[in-house]
Amino acid sequence: MERVVFALPKLHGKSRGILTEEEENKLVMNVFTELEDLRKRRFSNITTWKVKAAKRKYCFEMPLPHGEHCFVKIKYPATMPPLPSGLTGNTFEALFGCY
Repeated sequence: MERVVFALPKLHGKSRGILTEEEENKLVMNVFTELEDLRKRRFSNITTWKVKAAKRKYCFEMPLPHGEHCFVKIKYPATMPPLPSGLTGNTFEALFGCY
């Protein structure tokens, strides 16, 4: 079994849906860098994980426009502890799937 968590990149001054592919890739790399730093400093008991960009549709409680958005997908073994659900950072707004 694996845990799957999605991180929503934080946008600074732009609205979702009008980003170019290059801008999305830069956002994903920034989120990846910050998450990797957090993993090493605060969550050292999570020894390995896989991270990649993923397009997903979102229509729940956060005030996001309905439709497809760029997320960062994080997969790691379920034997390792879950990430805190309220975790945010400089480059990501929220984590989904933390339980």
